[in-house]
Amino acid sequence: MERKRIASRKGRYLAIVLSVLLILTLMPVTASAAVTLYASGTAPIQNAVNQAQAGTVIKINAGMNNIKETIVIPKGKDVTIDLSGYNLYTQQVFGVDPLSNPVKINTADMEKNPVFMVEKGASLTILSSGVGGGEVVNRSKNGLAVVNEGTLTLKGGSFSVTGNESTCVRNSGILLLDGAKITAETKGSVAVANTGTMTVKSGSVTMEKGDASYGIKNTGTLHVTGGTITATSQNSLGVLNQGTMTISGGFLYAKSSAAGALTNEGTVSQTGGSINSVGIGWGAVNKGTYNMTGGDIAATGSYSVGLKAEKGSFVLTKGTIRATGTSSTAVLITSGFENKGGLITATGATAQAVVGGDTAGSAPETQAPAANSVKAVPTPSAIIINGQKVSFDSYNIKGNNYFKLRDLAYALSGSAKQFDIVWDQAAQSILMFSGQSYTAVGGEMAKKDTAQRTAKESTAMVYLDNARKDFKAYNIEGNNYFKLRDLGAALDFGVFWDGATNTITIDTTVGYTE
Repeated sequence: MERKRIASRKGRYLAIVLSVLLILTLMPVTASAAVTLYASGTAPIQNAVNQAQAGTVIKINAGMNNIKETIVIPKGKDVTIDLSGYNLYTQQVFGVDPLSNPVKINTADMEKNPVFMVEKGASLTILSSGVGGGEVVNRSKNGLAVVNEGTLTLKGGSFSVTGNESTCVRNSGILLLDGAKITAETKGSVAVANTGTMTVKSGSVTMEKGDASYGIKNTGTLHVTGGTITATSQNSLGVLNQGTMTISGGFLYAKSSAAGALTNEGTVSQTGGSINSVGIGWGAVNKGTYNMTGGDIAATGSYSVGLKAEKGSFVLTKGTIRATGTSSTAVLITSGFENKGGLITATGATAQAVVGGDTAGSAPETQAPAANSVKAVPTPSAIIINGQKVSFDSYNIKGNNYFKLRDLAYALSGSAKQFDIVWDQAAQSILMFSGQSYTAVGGEMAKKDTAQRTAKESTAMVYLDNARKDFKAYNIEGNNYFKLRDLGAALDFGVFWDGATNTITIDTTVGYTE
C-alpha cells in the first residue's frame, strides 16, 4: 500500500515537472538585453567585435594614438561602437625628407588600410556619447578612415584623413550619415567615395583643404535629405555626381575661389534643399540630366555663378535660381537650359539673372519679383506666452499676425520649444536651430510699436535645422517678421486665438494644431 502511495506521488511530481517544461517551451522567446563591452587598443576592440552578439554595444574607454591594424566587422556581425569621446589615430612614423632636410615628414604603416572595415553582410553603427573629440583619423598618405561593403550608420564622432590622395570613407554598400562629421583635408583627397547607396540625413561632409579634391564623389546613388556638404578649398568640389542623385533638403556650399558646390555629369532630381556659391565659384554645373522642381540654387558671393548650364539637359519647373552678390550671375547658359515656371532673380549690384542662351536660340523666361510693399498694422491683441502676458512688436499683415523672429526666440528661450538664430551674411540666409537656447544680439523685446508701417516681402532664405523652409516673411525697417502659425507648425508649439478677449496665446507645453 505504501509503495502505491509513493508511486502515486512520484507520478504527480513527474506530471507537474512535465507541465512546467511544456509551459516554458510554449512561452515566447524574448530578446536578450543589450550587452555592453568595453575596449581600448586595436586588439581589444577587435576582440570585443569578435565576441559581440546581436544588440552588443562596444564602448571605447581609452584613446589610441598608434593604431597599426584594421578593425574588421566580419560578415554576420551587427555591432554598435560608441567612441565615448575618445580619439582613434593611426600610428605616426617620422622620417626625413631628403629634398628638404632636415624637415620631418609624416609617414605611417596604415597606408591604403582603413581604421574600420565593414565586410559585406555585416552592419556597423558608430556614435560618440562622451564629451570630447570622438575622432577617427588616418594620418597616412593614401589613407582610409572607413571602408564599408555592408551597412554603415554614422550617428556621431568625426572621421578624417590628413595625408595626400586619401579617402576618408569608401562606400560600396549602404551608408547613412546621421549626425557625424566626415572631412578630407589635403590635396587630391575625397571625403566620401560612393559606389553604393549613400543618404545624407544630418551631419556634415567637408572638403577642408587641398586642390583637386571632392567632398563626395558619387558614381552610385546619393540621397541628400539634410545636413551640409561643403567645399572650402580652391579648385575643390562639394559633390561630383556621375551617378544618380536626389536633393530634397540640406545645404551644398562652395566657400572658396574657383570652388563649386555641385558638378553633375549623371542624373540629378532636386525637389528641395539649397545649393549656394558664396565665393568666386559656382553653385551647380550641369553636364548631364538635371530636373529641378523645388529648392534653390544661389550665387551670393561677388563674381559667383548660381548655375552653369554647359551641356546636357537642365529643366527648371519650380524653385528659385538667384544672384545677390556684386557682379554675380544667377544662370550662365552654354546650352541645354529650359525654364518651365521657376523663378530667376538678380538683386545684387550689377548682378545678372541670365547670361547666354540655348544653342537652339530660345532664351529662358526670367521672372522678376512682383511689387511686394504692403501695410503692416500693429497687432492690437494681447499676447500670452505660457501664462505670462508679453509685450513686443507684432503686426497684422493681410489678416495674419507676424512676429519679429528674434523677439519670439528671446521669449521662448528656456522653454521646451526654444530655438537659436544665426544670420549667415555671405549666404543672406537665416539659420534656425531648434532645441538650442537663444543667443541675444541686442534690441530684442523693444517697446511695442503703435504706428502703421510699410512691409516688404523678405528675400532672405530660411533654414530650420538645415532644412529649407518656405516661410512667409516680411521685412519691416530692417527686421524680419514671420507668420506666427508658420512658426508654430514648424517648431510644434500651440497657437490659440480667443476672439472674445482678443488674445493670442502661445503654449510650448502642447503641440501645434490648426
